[in-house]
Amino acid sequence: LYANRALEQLSKIPIADMLGRTDVEWNPNKEEAEAVSAAECRVLESGHGQDLEEVFTTPGGRTRSFRSLKSPL
Repeated sequence: LYANRALEQLSKIPIADMLGRTDVEWNPNKEEAEAVSAAECRVLESGHGQDLEEVFTTPGGRTRSFRSLKSPL
């Protein structure tokens, strides 16, 4: 998992609590977390990068959209 300070501030979850865990394990919004995980699986299976829009709902209930560039390593 890659996490930056912006995600830490939005989620109110310390980066240390995210590291070593999947999105589904740390994100309380399971639907959003499963969508992120599914997108990552599609990228790995296809072998091709994707430019995606992902959403994250903050603890305060505000939904934010993000551009996510994913590519297989």
